[in-house]
Amino acid sequence: SYMSIIDQNASRFAARTKTGVISLFSSVDDTARFTAHWHRPSAILVRVTGEIDAVNASHLTEYATRYLDGHRALVLDLEGLRFFGTDGLVALDEIRRHCAIERIDWSVIPGRAVAKLLDISGDSGTFPLSDSIPEVWSKLAL
Repeated sequence: SYMSIIDQNASRFAARTKTGVISLFSSVDDTARFTAHWHRPSAILVRVTGEIDAVNASHLTEYATRYLDGHRALVLDLEGLRFFGTDGLVALDEIRRHCAIERIDWSVIPGRAVAKLLDISGDSGTFPLSDSIPEVWSKLAL
């Protein structure tokens, strides 16, 4: 699996900072890059750049949900995506289900590619969307 090398290296990259932002590590597949940041003890920010398509949409689900144990909030920053295919919507729906089951407050910063697809598909109301990181932090009950 594309994550195995990343997992072996995870502890090497983990670093605590006084600001409470911990950048754990990044993971790269053929078309996208995933980065997890710990914001305060209770929230995780997952930033995705590049492209989400049929090949790697499941990576989005896996990466966004794998570090959530013990956290109360997930922020998914998709602003840096150049392309977001319909399989990405399926991934978002799986993340939504996971957060509902685990009672995790979550928010998506869609960016242009994601917002465009949400408009076309009529799914804009399905997911908790935010315009920016500062807006998310003020909205989420941390």
